[in-house]
Amino acid sequence: MRIYFYRHLPTINNLNSTFIGRLDLKCDSVFIDEHRTEINNTMGKHSFKQIFCSPLQRAKQSADLFFPGATVIIDRRLIERDLGEWKLEVSSLMHSFQMEI
Repeated sequence: MRIYFYRHLPTINNLNSTFIGRLDLKCDSVFIDEHRTEINNTMGKHSFKQIFCSPLQRAKQSADLFFPGATVIIDRRLIERDLGEWKLEVSSLMHSFQMEI
């Protein structure tokens, strides 16, 4: 048995280098069209029966595109981390962030 890990397709916030954490955003349609051939060429070489996926819609949407015909099993343990105060912050600003204890 082999285990493969994949990352969801980008959201518009990924373009802006913005942390989104558990915000339930869809993949950007531009990226879906852009990556469709790459997905088919890469994942088309393998046959998958079951896919375990985060409950976030960007992960489910990517799983459906990457693995057509496979059963997608939602597993809450795979959800993105809650980023708290960092949610919707631009990653380049994080170097100046200091936590108060």
